[in-house]
Amino acid sequence: MGGDRLKFGGEFRDAAMEHAFTAARLDETLRQCRLLFLLSARAAGAQAPAIVLVPLLLNALLAMALPFGFAGWGLREGAAALSWSIAGLDAAQGVAASISYGVLTLIGSLPGLLALLRLRAATR
Repeated sequence: MGGDRLKFGGEFRDAAMEHAFTAARLDETLRQCRLLFLLSARAAGAQAPAIVLVPLLLNALLAMALPFGFAGWGLREGAAALSWSIAGLDAAQGVAASISYGVLTLIGSLPGLLALLRLRAATR
């Protein structure tokens, strides 16, 4: 039974090659995270310039990386509320932007889930 389990990661046979690929994609991934969070902040009604919002969203994204909670939910929103209020902005907008970001990333990952489910069905 252990041989038929799906494995995540390891797209490359060589670990060094996978590490190099991941490192090369990091800048683009961070750029996309910033853009998605800025769009979420605008959708939540934040009128502050991007130069003010980017450091706030980085705090929220860093909080999301902590290994507590479920996929960053809760920590990200708390960090956004704190960051927004320290910056003199409406904390509710920070929370709304954070929730919007979480929902959008969840929606964006659904095609990958569908691919995994199809792969799982094909291996049975």
